[in-house]
Amino acid sequence: SLDPARLHDEIGATWLRQLFVGLVEVDEKGIIVPNVARRWEIHDSGQTYVFHLREDARWSDGHPLTADDFVLAWQRVLGPQVHDILAETLYDISGARGYHLGQLSENQLGLQARDDHTLIVELEQSASYFLYSLAAEFAYPVPRHKVVEFGDGWAEPDRIVTNGPYVISSWSPGQAAKLIRNPYYHGAYGGNISQVEVFVTDSALGWEEA
Repeated sequence: SLDPARLHDEIGATWLRQLFVGLVEVDEKGIIVPNVARRWEIHDSGQTYVFHLREDARWSDGHPLTADDFVLAWQRVLGPQVHDILAETLYDISGARGYHLGQLSENQLGLQARDDHTLIVELEQSASYFLYSLAAEFAYPVPRHKVVEFGDGWAEPDRIVTNGPYVISSWSPGQAAKLIRNPYYHGAYGGNISQVEVFVTDSALGWEEA
């Protein structure tokens, strides 16, 4: 699946890393640095995080990326129908375990989009690794406007919009795909690769750069 909330294996994660980016990322020195979040504040002895999102962040269809896209994404990861192992990755968020088990409502989760560019996250308790967990694929945002329109089918190759360095240009199920640069990507490209061709074989995925 190309849906971050439906991540199952490393092959899927490889795809997602080409198509999406999260609030933060880990640089070559292993240090957390800003991505969609331009800065953040930590309050209440590490239990409250306030992320300030970039105002130029866009989805590949030009639609603004907002804090509410992260709220929806994490609600979907924590949904009762999601596999326990994936949902547990966000259990540090206040109310997350109860929500996943169907004991709490989404309004009881420690997630709040104060406005389009401010995301507030409340934790059950201080977790020094929390920012590192947000660099992982399951913490990527999803486009609320597409999920509202298509439901879980929003991530089909002919419908998906992304916020990372590449978008899907063409897709032949079980055979090959072509990725091209996302013109709305806010970050710097790591090199001069403008196109990636992906071929599916019986044993693995082969990535060829053009």
